[in-house]
Amino acid sequence: MITTIEVTQEMIDNGVRKECCLCPVALAIKPVVREGCEFQVVKEDVYFLGHQIPNLVKLPRVAIDFISQFDDSGWPCSPISFPLNIPDYLLRSQGGK
Repeated sequence: MITTIEVTQEMIDNGVRKECCLCPVALAIKPVVREGCEFQVVKEDVYFLGHQIPNLVKLPRVAIDFISQFDDSGWPCSPISFPLNIPDYLLRSQGGK
């Protein structure tokens, strides 16, 4: 399901550079996936773990550029939003907790 991911200024302020589970994009994805869903954000993809077949979801260019700026340049980042196609069974709103 296409879901809008909102990276807020608070997430940017609390995010950890080059940390796949604590970067601002990961902090923005966490509230939309079911409780206990493990995932990692790595440059161009989100890997959802802990299933028989790991799910790889490609990030859109705006998110890739944001990650690059946040991780590599050290320049200030602004909040962004972007669509992400997360499998339905991983979403909090699909019966997950």
